[in-house]
Amino acid sequence: MREADDGAEPPPADRLVVTDGVLVSEVDDEQVLLDTDAETYYGLNAVGTYLWEALQEPRSVDELVAMTAEEFDVPTGECRDDVRSFVTDLDEAGLVESA
Repeated sequence: MREADDGAEPPPADRLVVTDGVLVSEVDDEQVLLDTDAETYYGLNAVGTYLWEALQEPRSVDELVAMTAEEFDVPTGECRDDVRSFVTDLDEAGLVESA
């Protein structure tokens, strides 16, 4: 995923979920997403994989922040910008949608 600009805002939806048409495979301890519509693939690290799996069910950005902070034992404030940036990247790539 590309690096988002500072101050990137997540999509306006209250809850997000992954879109249909994305294939997922594990390659060398990394998840790889293939967007079959755009014929584009993305590699996810451990945190990205965790967030992607969490988004299999509708979640708000605040829920994702809290879950990720707890799972990776980092302060919520430290985690918030990274999660928002990642979710914004997913939205811009068309990989998540409003639930």
